[in-house]
Amino acid sequence: MIDDCVTDDCVTETAGIRLAYRVWGSPAAPPLVLLHGLGEGAADWDGVAPAFARQRRVYAPDLRGHRRSDRPGDYSVELMEADMRGFLDALELGRVDLIGHSMGGLVGYLLAGDYPERVGRLILEDVAALRPRERGALQRPEGELPYDWEMVLAIRRQIESPDPAWLERLGRITAKTLVIGGGAQSHIPQDWVAEHTRRYVASNGADGHLWNGVPTLVLTTRGRHSGRLRRNALIYGTDGDRFVVVASYGGSPVNPAWYSNLDADPDVTVQVGADAFAAVARTAGADEKERLWPAMVAIWPDFDTYRTKTDRDIPVVLFERR
Repeated sequence: MIDDCVTDDCVTETAGIRLAYRVWGSPAAPPLVLLHGLGEGAADWDGVAPAFARQRRVYAPDLRGHRRSDRPGDYSVELMEADMRGFLDALELGRVDLIGHSMGGLVGYLLAGDYPERVGRLILEDVAALRPRERGALQRPEGELPYDWEMVLAIRRQIESPDPAWLERLGRITAKTLVIGGGAQSHIPQDWVAEHTRRYVASNGADGHLWNGVPTLVLTTRGRHSGRLRRNALIYGTDGDRFVVVASYGGSPVNPAWYSNLDADPDVTVQVGADAFAAVARTAGADEKERLWPAMVAIWPDFDTYRTKTDRDIPVVLFERR
């Protein structure tokens, strides 16, 4: 259902989450979505949105945990991405242009990588390269906050220890993309922004076998709807001569797209270092998963954390050479 509302009173709902948003411009104009940074909100676009609205229908949501949107207590970048897909569906927005600032840029490019048909053009402003970093402990500001402090902590943890699968999404983006640095005053190291751009152009997501000290493989599946080949970088373990991965999706309530692709076609290609081979995928049974799970958590402890974030039974998948 399309919301018809005045600028300050727009609300829609997706998967039980109430999302507030602002809107400017003619309903007949091409849609532009603006995604704010961590701890900010739709109102932070007030200075530039009217200029965009001269030629665009501009939508600026408050992401979950921010300002007037719901604070459900469950937070991750993947959940924000899922919210934005639902937001587009709820407002019947097919293909949009998207501008994302800092955290909003991260949400935006995950959306553009997972659903390239939904994003025509993409601008990422002050989105750093996806590599581990330490910025010290955060101290909660005093008084009432316009956002959920638990959300800040959850997203900050993800940004400081990014999922290696995020980097692979860059190689699936088909939108014309502009990456902009915030300059010397930015809290984001500008050489990291440059690295982000270099990886987007040069690596197509293949950034080496080891990531943050853990092994990763590149999985190629066939899109269940598009029929196109899709690549994902995934942390893996081994079980004999089989390779094992976890369809965690950061604790999202839905399975990752690559796992859904396996239901339609379990024949895949796996690359481990320089070794690329055809394989067949299958989901581990309950007893097998119980045996394999501790070994995968030993490789990447956050898998246990992801499991606490969702009611979904997170699948464990095995690949066997053909």
